[in-house]
Amino acid sequence: MIRDALEPFAAGQIGRYDDDFEMRAFGDNLTLWGTPVVLVETGPWPSEAPDPPLVRLNFIALVTALDALATRRVDRADSRRYESLPLNESRLFYIAIRGAKVISGYGIPPYTADIGIVANRRVRTVDGRRELVLRTVIEDLGDLRTFGALREIDASG
Repeated sequence: MIRDALEPFAAGQIGRYDDDFEMRAFGDNLTLWGTPVVLVETGPWPSEAPDPPLVRLNFIALVTALDALATRRVDRADSRRYESLPLNESRLFYIAIRGAKVISGYGIPPYTADIGIVANRRVRTVDGRRELVLRTVIEDLGDLRTFGALREIDASG
């Protein structure tokens, strides 16, 4: 039901997680104790200002779930719709720098590689004020041609 509500707005961008139990995961323990859960995890969105569309998608997902519970439509849900979702394997960087000349600083001759950068939002306190900042980190280095990115930079030449 959630999938059907979200697909018109995020076609091809909805996935599921594997069903392996992770004892450190709060939701997995809730399920173990007999409470059904729905994991809504928001990933990257291809936009300079990703928050408004992501908030809308989360709102749609939550209202759809609550409506399905209230109307008991959840009892008629077809689990095959969920099972047919692709596993969530993020192959998307925030920024991919393609064909960069890498100088490692470790005595290795310069070489050409792609650089995959991920970004996470963090809350930082400055002068008693809380502000949201973007923290970027190099996640991978090498042949990253099978990975996508929200922004690509051609560094060849």
